[in-house]
Amino acid sequence: MTLLEICQIYTDLVNTDSEIPDSEYHAKDSIGALRSKYHNILMEQMRIDGIVFVDRFDATRKAFDLVKSEAINTTTTIMTLSSQAAENRTRGPRT
Repeated sequence: MTLLEICQIYTDLVNTDSEIPDSEYHAKDSIGALRSKYHNILMEQMRIDGIVFVDRFDATRKAFDLVKSEAINTTTTIMTLSSQAAENRTRGPRT
């Protein structure tokens, strides 16, 4: 698994955990266990990839930043491709 994939899974787990009501303690426990597991995997992969972090909170912040920057890059690429396709349609067929 790549660092980005690990970050995406971990951040999804953090976001899911925050959406589960406290009354659903079994679900929160299950998500919490997965979250801890992926947080450890995340920090290990960051060390392997040479990404420096101060503590577990810093590693979490960097994971969210990486996922956010990837989402921005993906959105920009999609918008660029859509613009190019629209431009090609307005030009008509090449002769």
